[in-house]
Amino acid sequence: MTTALVTGAAGFLGRHLVPALTAVYGTVDTVDLVAGSGDLRDALPSLPRYDAVFHLAAAVGGRAGIEGEPLRVAGNLALDVAFFDYVARTRPAHAAYLSSSAVYPAPGGTPYREESVHPRAPRLGLPDGTYGWVKLTGEHLAAVVRERTGVPVVCYRPFSVYGPDQGGEYPVPAIAARALAREDPLTLWGSGRQTRDFVHVDDAIAAIVATHREDVESLNVCTGAGTDFLTLARLCADAVGYDPCIAGDTSRPNGVGHRVGSPDLLARWFTASTTVEDGVRRVVSALA
Repeated sequence: MTTALVTGAAGFLGRHLVPALTAVYGTVDTVDLVAGSGDLRDALPSLPRYDAVFHLAAAVGGRAGIEGEPLRVAGNLALDVAFFDYVARTRPAHAAYLSSSAVYPAPGGTPYREESVHPRAPRLGLPDGTYGWVKLTGEHLAAVVRERTGVPVVCYRPFSVYGPDQGGEYPVPAIAARALAREDPLTLWGSGRQTRDFVHVDDAIAAIVATHREDVESLNVCTGAGTDFLTLARLCADAVGYDPCIAGDTSRPNGVGHRVGSPDLLARWFTASTTVEDGVRRVVSALA
């Protein structure tokens, strides 16, 4: 019987990944502090070897967390060190590290390609805040473990993943909830002109399951399509069925101006199929 381990299993991605892995592995065990199964730093030393391990455990909290709680976010380093120590010791057949698109330099006008950022490169751009630096350090640890132990570690760089059961600190459910309350004006954080590559969680999970055993160091989880927040808000309003004035709130964090990934490498194995229009309708329907 094959086995898998997921850390951070009670989080947004973890809740979707665990059931998806049951079709691949006979046993899927989990560790999550919130779910009551313990701090992974305490749990990992006593856990056995698994065929595949997936490290999702991290403190994020959306844009507010990235910009407002840098020390809390920096604590993710301790979790990453514990995970990679466990990987180096038990040597699973496959390992996956959930990095982030925040590793890419904050300014960017073209789709980001995996090879444009490597943790061992002689020069690096400026990642998105402490969170981006921490994830880039995690990728560095993944490279060290890969080189020293031979364990293949895939570092996933998810872009703006969203879905029906995501927390209200993230943009799609937050804007959808305000639209359902028929707020007018319907307000957005920042200018509203900032652009993101929105990926439905079903596509994100399917991409990870389809590729976690491939020989690749880093992989974007993206669609290649950019949507600005003004358009996102209009889609939410259309799904609700009203026509508000839509306005940005520049007193709130704007985040980076543009972040869209290149799906070219991912397309060797998987292509996202959920449009933003359909995904937003599904979020609104779930919240209604």
